[in-house]
Amino acid sequence: MRHFVVLFAGIAGFAALGQSIPLPTSKQIVEPVPGAPQQLNSLPMACAWSPDHRYLALVNAGFGTVESNYEQSVAVLDTETGKLTDFPLELTEVLDPQTLYSGIAFSGDGSRLYLSFDSISEPRGGKPEATGNAIGVFRFNGTSLTKERLIPIPLRSLTGGKVQHHGTMKLAESQAIPAPAGLAVLKGRGGVPERLLVADEYSDDVLLLDASTGKLLRRFDFSTGPVVPSAYPIAVTASADGHRAWVALWNGSAVAELDLRTGRVVQKLDLMPPAHSTDPSSHPVAMTLSPNGRTLYVALANRDSVEALDVAGTPIGRIASFDTRLPGQTLFGAMPDSVAVSEDGRTLYVANSGSDAVAVFDLHAGTHRSLVNIPTQQATGFIPTEWYPTVVAIKGGKLYVATGKGKSTAPNGPPQPKSPHPGPHETKRLERPHTYIASMLHGSLATIDAEQAHGQLAELTRQVVESNMMQAAQKTIDFQGGTNPIKHVIYIIKENRTYDQIFGDLGAGDGDASLTMYGEEITPNLHALAKQFGVLDNFYDSGEVSGDGHVWSTAAITSDYTERTWQQAYRGHERVYDFEGLTEGGYPLLEKIPDINEPDS
Repeated sequence: MRHFVVLFAGIAGFAALGQSIPLPTSKQIVEPVPGAPQQLNSLPMACAWSPDHRYLALVNAGFGTVESNYEQSVAVLDTETGKLTDFPLELTEVLDPQTLYSGIAFSGDGSRLYLSFDSISEPRGGKPEATGNAIGVFRFNGTSLTKERLIPIPLRSLTGGKVQHHGTMKLAESQAIPAPAGLAVLKGRGGVPERLLVADEYSDDVLLLDASTGKLLRRFDFSTGPVVPSAYPIAVTASADGHRAWVALWNGSAVAELDLRTGRVVQKLDLMPPAHSTDPSSHPVAMTLSPNGRTLYVALANRDSVEALDVAGTPIGRIASFDTRLPGQTLFGAMPDSVAVSEDGRTLYVANSGSDAVAVFDLHAGTHRSLVNIPTQQATGFIPTEWYPTVVAIKGGKLYVATGKGKSTAPNGPPQPKSPHPGPHETKRLERPHTYIASMLHGSLATIDAEQAHGQLAELTRQVVESNMMQAAQKTIDFQGGTNPIKHVIYIIKENRTYDQIFGDLGAGDGDASLTMYGEEITPNLHALAKQFGVLDNFYDSGEVSGDGHVWSTAAITSDYTERTWQQAYRGHERVYDFEGLTEGGYPLLEKIPDINEPDS
């Protein structure tokens, strides 16, 4: 197993603001960012603590960067020494028939890491270099990560006329391909072996497995209609005694409670569900229990909210709602996708992927159980991060924040870099005259002194507001004659083309003729339109590829689902191209369910 090491320079103080990095999202990063962020492989999606809390492991499930051989990887931070080690996994080369996703957990004794592997092209596995849908078991000793075995996740048998759209897969209509996502470990005790709880996103179920034998102990069904998936189970967590568990239904706008002893779904609690069956769902995507195990905090990425649930008894119920939007923000766009609670249970930290910040909430404000008039709390402040925070964790007074896109990207003019340690199956797809944008997206991990951040929270909040351009003055256009003559706007998208590639030869605006590829001889109609109606020559594209770019173009923002899936879809065949109304091979609008790809805007 190859691995690479990065040494932390220490926990940075909050120095005076310096250079700003403009982002294509019309926001910016103002340096220095708290916590001295260190570069990661692409798209950290989830984290896990070792039982002794010395090691923080993150699963990097994006396209893959050259530093990690264009493979997906696990990054492990030794919090005692500050050493960050990247472990690229040879099973995840570009075009390999499986991908990592959001599942990661340590075994009860800390000697192993469990990782989710998803596969659509080879769902059963059984071939060389093909894991199928499985939980990978890796031995970990602090300095090495070594594959031990795989726990297969079998195809689901559908009944009652339910179907899954298989696309080109030759499977029986009564079978459904799973996609293991979130994981939870239930420690062995009293003769009961260690168990794994697995959220299966594509097959709409949750599995309880014997971690040693892989035997299926319980299966919980969350399919609610004729098409699977519709609910999309994404994250799971369990009580300390291993008797109860909760699952977040990403497209089901709900959290369900499970009785692991009887195999029953005890309750399903709706959380800000859509008003109509095909409206965007609320996207419960991440959860954490309070230290005393009595309160469950659930991030609703598509509602800019975190919901606090009383889970001390049955039935569970909402007791508070936390608004994660910035001061003065009234429209959707904070997109919380990770939550953590301080060890004393007094502070809630929320990673706001849409506002490049961690929202901080004081839990002293109090909560009460009610079916109506749930109190909504505002953040006490915000801590700036790099681009698109995806993971937040806290231990020992240190706040750890991972981002999915780090410091943004650079021009992709140079040829695609060669891998430092090419794998045996490295694809010719990476032999390119220009660097592929997905391989340029690095994540990052910051280590922040929580007490220091709280002491400067007012100033840090001001930085976040400034970085999000929340203080920009609203301007209006003055028309000659005093009235607006514009009656219609025709919006033409020229996909995957820059201004200079088409209009560099226009002779107007800030164009560079040397970069023109499709000039007036090839695009006479576009040039005629530009000359007649005007030129907008400094408009920045918010999306990296078509998958997220089309959502930006039609909704002015992406969804957390889009950001969590397009990189796997573009690196191979293990995620479906879900980004233009077609989701998992079907049409949600016709199926009368929310399109999970759609943001709440």
